Amino acid sequence: MLGRAIVQKFVGEGAKLVVFARNRGRLDELASLAPARIIVVSGDVTRAADLEVLRETTLRRMGGIDILVAAAEHFCSASLEESTPEVVDEAFAVNFQGALQTIRTLSRHFNSLASIVLVTTSLSEEPSAGCSAFAASKAALSSLARTLAVELAPRGVRVNCVAPTRREGKGQEPTAAQAALFLASEESAGITGQQIVVSPST
Repeated sequence: MLGRAIVQKFVGEGAKLVVFARNRGRLDELASLAPARIIVVSGDVTRAADLEVLRETTLRRMGGIDILVAAAEHFCSASLEESTPEVVDEAFAVNFQGALQTIRTLSRHFNSLASIVLVTTSLSEEPSAGCSAFAASKAALSSLARTLAVELAPRGVRVNCVAPTRREGKGQEPTAAQAALFLASEESAGITGQQIVVSPST
């Protein structure tokens, strides 16, 4: 699970985190990694009211925001014939709108030199049959990152993407998590509007 790997990486660096997802059980498991440094907020990125709870909790417990990693994902395998408006809407609702509305809801609270990391996919660059809606939604997210990198640059906020592949292989999640940590860190200062494609380690 990429989300867990990302949390583990950031906890290992001593970060204080707010974790947000629909599955409360999994969130509580993540919080057990560092109870004093992980705050749990259960909710859905497609619901404005839930994002507002995320915003209020983050401000109350953390103050401003230094890093945002948007990793919510709805993967749908659908052929052309199966790509109904409902299937496409669901993919875009989570993969694109979810990230966009999360950023918009929290945008006033990013500290100077904050970093936003979006999880996209290599399928937008390496097409695969049956993944058109998913790949398109992630390609839109990558395009959003490039635009926001320009829009938020005057505030010193950077925006980048990590794009895991969909090929089988061990070690991809830790490697993708390491890429997210790098893009969030001072080591990547000056890098914005970019996408790192992460392949499984061999």
